[in-house]
This record gives sequence, C-alpha cells and structure tokens, in this order.
Amino acid sequence: MTKTKDVFDYLKSADKEDIYTSLIHYAFNESESFRDRFCAFFGAQADPKAKLLIRHPFTFESKISKRKISKDEKVSEDHHRHHRQIPDLTLVTQDKICIIESKLFAPEGSYQTERYGDPYFLESIRKDKKLVSLRLDHARLNAHRCTSKADQSLFYMTINGDRAYNEAFMSITWSDLIEAVFVEFDDFDEPLRSILVQMKERFVSYPILRKEIIDTKADQSIDAFLRHSSKHFLLDKDYLLFAYFDQLWPIQELLKDHTGIQIEFVTVLGTRQLIMSCKDWESPSIEDVLLSVPCGTSVDELLKSNNNVDYPFSKLIIKVINNKKISVCINYEPNPYLSDLKLIKRYGIKIKDRIKQGKAQFEQALLSKAIIPSSTLLQVAKTEFTKKDKNLIENVTDQIKQYCLIIDELIKKESPHE
Repeated sequence: MTKTKDVFDYLKSADKEDIYTSLIHYAFNESESFRDRFCAFFGAQADPKAKLLIRHPFTFESKISKRKISKDEKVSEDHHRHHRQIPDLTLVTQDKICIIESKLFAPEGSYQTERYGDPYFLESIRKDKKLVSLRLDHARLNAHRCTSKADQSLFYMTINGDRAYNEAFMSITWSDLIEAVFVEFDDFDEPLRSILVQMKERFVSYPILRKEIIDTKADQSIDAFLRHSSKHFLLDKDYLLFAYFDQLWPIQELLKDHTGIQIEFVTVLGTRQLIMSCKDWESPSIEDVLLSVPCGTSVDELLKSNNNVDYPFSKLIIKVINNKKISVCINYEPNPYLSDLKLIKRYGIKIKDRIKQGKAQFEQALLSKAIIPSSTLLQVAKTEFTKKDKNLIENVTDQIKQYCLIIDELIKKESPHE
C-alpha cells in the first residue's frame, strides 16, 4: 500500500492535530448521523442538545501539590497552578460528559491528564456558562478508569494507542475513531466531503502501513530496512523507528510476573531508542518519599530514614539505541528524571548527592558481575553490536534478557516507603 499525497500534505498540515479536531468538530455540528456515530463511539446517547466543545477554556484553577526542599533544607509544599483547563474536545450529552485529549506525533503537555482528570475540575464543567442551561446534574462524569466505554469519561487519543500519564484515561486510536465514525458522507457538501474522505483514508491507512513496513524487514538486512523505513512519512515523527525490534515476546515472557512493564519507541535528539521500564525496577519517587513525611521534616532526617535503601530516589531503565551501532544500556536515573541543576533547585544538593551515591553503589555491584560500568552520565552498563551482525536481533534480545536478570538480582524490593 502506497501513500498518495492528499490535501493535508499539500497544505503542509499533516502533523497538525488541531486541523483534524477542527474538522471533527465541524462535521459533528453539520451532520446528525455523524453526531450520532460520534456519541456512540464514546458510549454516550446522542440527543438534539448534544455539544462538542473544541479547545474550550474552562475557567478552573488547578492546584497540583508538589513537595520540594526549601532553602533551609526542610520538606515544604508548592502548588503547580493552571488557571484555565483547555481539553482538545469535550463531548456533552444529556447522559454523559467526556473529555477527549488528542495527540498526534506529540507528547503529553504539562500535567495535562492529571489536570483534566481532577474530580473537582470535572464537577466544575457542569457549571460552565456554555453548559449551565443543559441541566447536567445527572450526566455521568467519572474521574476513574471504567471497564466499559459506556461508563468511561476520560479518553486519550493517539496514533498507536499510547497510554496517558493519568491511568484514569482510556487509550483509543485515531484510526479506530475515524473508521467507526467516518462511515458515510452524503450529509456533507463539497469541498468538505472530499476533505473528510481524505482524512479517513489517511488515518485508516496508518495501521495497514505500519504492518506492511514491519513485514518488509523479513527480506532485508537491518541497514536496508532502516534506510528504507526512515524515509516513510510515519517514521519521520518518531513512530516505528525501531520496528526491527518489535517482536519482544521473549522479553515480555521473562518479565511476565513484573508490574508496570512499558516498552516505548522514541527519538531523542535524532537518535532512535527503544526504552524498557518496569515498576519493580523503581524505588519510590522523591515526591512520594517527601509526601510520606510531614512538612518541616529536615533533609538530614529524611536521608537518615533511607539509610537502609541501596538505591533511593532512582529507577533503572534498559535502552536500545540505534546510532552508528546498536547499543544496549542500563540507565540509572533519578525518579522522576531531572537534570542535576533541576534536582538541586527542587530538592537540594544533599538528595542529588544521595542519588549519585546510589549510582556508584550500583556500579560497584555490576563489577561483581564482571560488567565494566559505562562512563556516560546516566548509563551504568553498555554493550554494543555492529549492524552487520548476522544474528543481531537474537544477540540484542539475549543481551536485554541478561540485563533484566542482573537488575532483578541486584535491586532490593523492600522499602519502608512502598
């Protein structure tokens, strides 16, 4: 299947999600049958008063509390404030309200799904001046993750069904929505009809193209595959950039008893990366540890209570990096990840130094396994493979498995803050 240029390509707007959400919003208001299908997809009952608000600025100030270390080296509390909440789409019917946050080749913004999933914000929607006349007192509006779309109120829409930071959001794909909703176009006049047809063809083609691209790797060397695939319009936006390593069943089987496994494909500063993380490889975050003690607790007292934790405030991540060579690395990172300067600004130099001490201890533990620690800032272990290696996939997979077993053996699960 080849991708022919459409109106979005010619207007250089193929990666502009606002264009697509605006078209959905326009079609919703133009066609009753489109509105009915759209509501049905999100488990809502369509009615004549149904509204779809696009980038509506709800006047609600969120206050996300964040702990930090004050200048006098004591635990204090700060508030991350946003004075307005602007979800991409808000579907409102007589029986249900849905928040739909859409992403197209872009990461989640600052605290977005945390803010949009705030129960107090969701309750405030009923009182918005555009909706106050609809009598929404009994409309369903859940701030938690539900088992069915009929009850679900929070949706996170991406190309590949990525997860939102806030786990209360249900993941959906653009392709699924458009395949279900863009069924017929008799209600629309030209040129809108042609534009919507092209929009449908674009999104429905994504999963087909993805499969076809990955299937080509069976008959190519890794260099040829990556050289060919890197020219594809989907791959230019950080998706499928490491598709050669999409078959990770041996790794997933090895980690089947672990919690919170995530495998992501990203591009960082032009370098293709596969990132594996796991909740069992994390110590409690700095934020969680600070929340476990009263405000005013001194840093010295906090660190003293963590003396029995080998690698505090940290997380271990396995990265596969595609640059001049294929590198498999164990990264030892602060939890959450912050640069040294930001760590010092928010939590002080003593906590930053304790993280560095934990990294040094982990490196010493690696030496006992005959692994020479890497000199790179975050990496504690690194194994490189040439791309011409005939058994590259097997060798990389085996190295990932080896690192997984080493991490499991070296880390300690017990922690007074878990």
